[in-house]
Amino acid sequence: MNTKAQQCRNEAPTAPDLVETAWNEGFEFARGRWHDAGTPDIEGLYAVRNTEGDTIIGMWVAKATNGVAAHWSLGDWTIEPDDVVAWFYIPEYAPNT
Repeated sequence: MNTKAQQCRNEAPTAPDLVETAWNEGFEFARGRWHDAGTPDIEGLYAVRNTEGDTIIGMWVAKATNGVAAHWSLGDWTIEPDDVVAWFYIPEYAPNT
């Protein structure tokens, strides 16, 4: 007799499947395509490279609120938009979707 629990176990990914998926996703992320300067089209989390060759993770805030123009929000780091030479989008991670 095939119970619901057994059915779920049969359909659940195995450890090797999960490792392969994580490896492939990590590899694709590492190969992320850098875009030369300019500004992104959408808000979100980005890896940003500056003129000194540093790579920083920051948010691109594209929508103006309270009269504030679109800008890079980099937490404790400060970087002028003119110092950004390249960036690439970091996709949101949503497990189990």
